[in-house]
Amino acid sequence: MISLGDLHEAGIMRNLLIRYKEHLIYTYTGSILVAVNPYQILPIYTAEQIQLYRSRKIGELPPHIFAISDNAYANMKRYGDQCVIIRYDSAFGNAKTIRNDNSSRFGKYIDIHFNKQGIIEGAKIEQYLLEKVSHCQPGQLSWGDCGLNK
Repeated sequence: MISLGDLHEAGIMRNLLIRYKEHLIYTYTGSILVAVNPYQILPIYTAEQIQLYRSRKIGELPPHIFAISDNAYANMKRYGDQCVIIRYDSAFGNAKTIRNDNSSRFGKYIDIHFNKQGIIEGAKIEQYLLEKVSHCQPGQLSWGDCGLNK
């Protein structure tokens, strides 16, 4: 996507359509991974694929969710906290807003706790309404500061 000469909506949509028709559901825009629902099961989530993307830099291999997750995991072990944001559209739980006639209202915050060796020790899932996010002010760094854990 980043190699497109003129980055505009029509060009992006055309690029995604071409890749979709070739069953290439993932593409990068810099370090952002864009995924398109293939509406079918593709053989791209195998143990071999996991091994293929392990310890590789983003961009060495074709775009894949395994590249993003491996990169986040490696950076977490090296530097500490990491955050991966997953944004998706859904036909459920939507509401009309000023800017969007079909805006998603619901979100989930998944907090996974790892120990210093990189092993999962626990996790929690919090659900929230996205309109509560608008109450966050600059400088509020945690979800709790914004009232999302209530």
